[in-house]
Amino acid sequence: MLSESSTPRSWLVNGTQTLGLNLSDTSIEQLLVYFAELKKWSKKINLIGQASDQSIIENHFLDSLTLLPLLPSKHNDRFLDIGSGAGFPGLVLKIAAPELNTTLVEPRQKRVAFLKHICRTVGMADIKVICSRIHKNDTNFSSTHGPFSCITSRAVANVKEFLSLTAPLCSEGCIVLCMKGPQADIEVEEWQQSESKHLFSIQETRQFQLPFSHAVRNLIVFTRTSRK
Repeated sequence: MLSESSTPRSWLVNGTQTLGLNLSDTSIEQLLVYFAELKKWSKKINLIGQASDQSIIENHFLDSLTLLPLLPSKHNDRFLDIGSGAGFPGLVLKIAAPELNTTLVEPRQKRVAFLKHICRTVGMADIKVICSRIHKNDTNFSSTHGPFSCITSRAVANVKEFLSLTAPLCSEGCIVLCMKGPQADIEVEEWQQSESKHLFSIQETRQFQLPFSHAVRNLIVFTRTSRK
């Protein structure tokens, strides 16, 4: 039997506190339901790799929540998660910040079915889950669903490719949040030598460690500077 200090709830609560985050009791409960459903569905479809419960909480839920302090706060701001997969980071952030106007885009139908199931299970109706793949210079998606004031993704592409992909989807002043590991500076240097460097500027970079494994993470905040 797990002790009180070694349960998904304790890891989630202690992890958010270590990261300096304050989640409501409702959000904690919904994330725990999400975690339980994730484990159940992962027995049937490939959602995440095999890992311990603590690693799942840390590498998927807590890692996603590190973006929380960087999200836009205006009521009409629109948030997009590209290639959401099993909902990381977009669905986790929506649960933590229910007021966030959120769109999740995921090309694989089975994962889309899972995302919609979680939304129904936790009672979240005001979220868009779109089965689609966004391509470079995808003006059709932008005209239909965009533009967006905040865009992120966990593992779609490197910094240079991701900024090029998101450029048509941005409103002016849009922030793009790139979640990277310890080699983030290499990707940033590659972007600085590319054409898209004229469309974005770096607003800030935050480096931190995850609370249990102490794995290094970098969050790079880009701002869309031009619509030209």
